[in-house]
Amino acid sequence: MKKYFGMVGNIVIYFLVYLGLQMVMGAFAGIFITIKNLTSLNKVNIADAINKYAYVLVAFAAIGAFLIYILLLKNKEENLFQRCSFKKVKSTNILWIFIICITFSFFSISMIYVLTNVFPDYQEKSKNIANGVSTIAGILCAVLLLPAFEEVLFRGLIFKELKKHLNLPVSVILQALIFAVAHGNPLQGIYTFMLGVMLALVYTWTRSIWANIFFHASYNLFGTSIISIAVYYSRQFIPAYLILGAVLTILLMVKYCTHTKKSSRSQIERPFTNRYGEHSD
Repeated sequence: MKKYFGMVGNIVIYFLVYLGLQMVMGAFAGIFITIKNLTSLNKVNIADAINKYAYVLVAFAAIGAFLIYILLLKNKEENLFQRCSFKKVKSTNILWIFIICITFSFFSISMIYVLTNVFPDYQEKSKNIANGVSTIAGILCAVLLLPAFEEVLFRGLIFKELKKHLNLPVSVILQALIFAVAHGNPLQGIYTFMLGVMLALVYTWTRSIWANIFFHASYNLFGTSIISIAVYYSRQFIPAYLILGAVLTILLMVKYCTHTKKSSRSQIERPFTNRYGEHSD
């Protein structure tokens, strides 16, 4: 029982570090904007100004959290980069991930259109997302920096912490739930839960955080621009996107699993297993 308390404690610490830094950055931003524009801004203007730079503020929090994680693991005589497995990814894996990301993007964006009436509060969330990527800095943070950090946190730290003490299916589900809850909105939580499951499986199959970062970054890019725009201007095909996207994503994930297993069998595996229950390469 003690080891489970330790597991939960570590996960809570990892999460609270990031959450706490986000709150600090938001508070400082609010104070700075208020003081700088004391006579010209009202409460609504201040909120809009903070939302406009939300991804940038969260990115600063992510950088701070990343540095703290390095120190926390160093104190435990662990290396964050080794724990997360920053290993080279084969080009074939990148291609598979890219195609899966496209089909899942069509599915999830179409699902948002279908369920928006059920979750009307998502419209405000969607507006904040659009506001956050209205600048070049916001786009870079949303598409590159934050996906990289979230993979380190949710897969490299939290998922691996769960895998040390629980079996794989339970670990996959729990980390996806944590990932979904962290996004704060019910509708966003639905598709981020699915995304979290897929990312955990990709991480397990490739054993490299780079594969996850590419997947997550591509998904954010498609979701905020390319495929989002395509679905918007062809909304009459949303039922087809929803069904085909779901079917193709599942089939491709199954096929990709088979591909990675064959690839692993073709390599010479060492018998050594590390502390996270993974074969060393």
